[in-house]
Formats: sequence, C-alpha cells, structure tokens
Amino acid sequence: YVEFKVKGQPNTSLLAWTTTPWTLPGNVALAVGANIDYVEIEKQDMGTGPLVRFILAKNRLKAVFGGDGYKFVREMRGKEMIGMEYEPLYEITAVKESGKKSWYVAEADFVNTEDGTGIVHTAVIYGEDDYALGQKLDLPQVPLLDAAAHFNASAPELIRGQYFKKAEKAIK
Repeated sequence: YVEFKVKGQPNTSLLAWTTTPWTLPGNVALAVGANIDYVEIEKQDMGTGPLVRFILAKNRLKAVFGGDGYKFVREMRGKEMIGMEYEPLYEITAVKESGKKSWYVAEADFVNTEDGTGIVHTAVIYGEDDYALGQKLDLPQVPLLDAAAHFNASAPELIRGQYFKKAEKAIK
C-alpha cells in the first residue's frame, strides 16, 4: 500500500496498491473507477500517532484496515474524485519539464475492487493498461530505466544506476 498525499488537504492520502514497487518513481497519475464507491476515513497514524485520513474503495476498507479503529468522514463516487491532485512521491524533473499535466486522479475502466484499494498507481511506461491510459490522457512518458534495466539519470538520485529489482528496497 502506498500513500499519495492529497494537495490542499493536510493529513489526507489516497491509498493505492501496487505489486510492482519499482514502478513507483514513474507514477504520473492515479486511476479510479467512476462508479465505484469510495470512502474517506480517519484513524490514528500507526495506532498511536496523530489523526490521519485515507481515501480508498468502500468495499476494500475491511480488507485493508480490519473492522474497527477508524471513523467514516465521507463517502463519494469515483467520478467525484477525478481531477483531485496529489503530491508526487518523487520529483522527476523530466516529468515537470514535459509541460503535461500529471499527479492527479483519472478515471479508468480497468480499476476494480477485487484486491488492492480500488485506487491504481499508474506509471505510463510500465504496463499495458497504464500505457493506454497515458495515451488517452496525454500523460508524461518518461522512461526511467536503461536497456539493461538499471535506473537512468532521470530517476531519483537514491536509485540511479541500480538494477530495478534491487532498487525496490530503497523505493519502499
């Protein structure tokens, strides 16, 4: 699970899920299902810290957080979240310099609630669905791997030169 901090909403994060953490530096959008029900909940960070808010699919709530320890703040449909902006996990200069809109919530028909959080991390260069969505929305396409699968000079400094699977430890 990965927290993407919502711009303009302190202590509120969109909670996404990925099976490929090495693609996180390439994140340029989050995808939701327009007709999926989502919730914003409030809970104590790590059980004892300050109150934080998370947004995720309503029917994934118990699978992710269990049956208690949180309070409902609001419920919304995915279509209400479209356009919501979030802070990037990594500042990629080439993405910013592309002049293309990035780091916002988009609608995608491939999002489901069978597993994960109902919010899909999207890295245009690294997946068929991601690529199709990137083409449709004209998202930035910035390759971060070289031909030998090592992170290139456009990647965040902490992983440059590392083999993509080895870099997962630093990315997580």
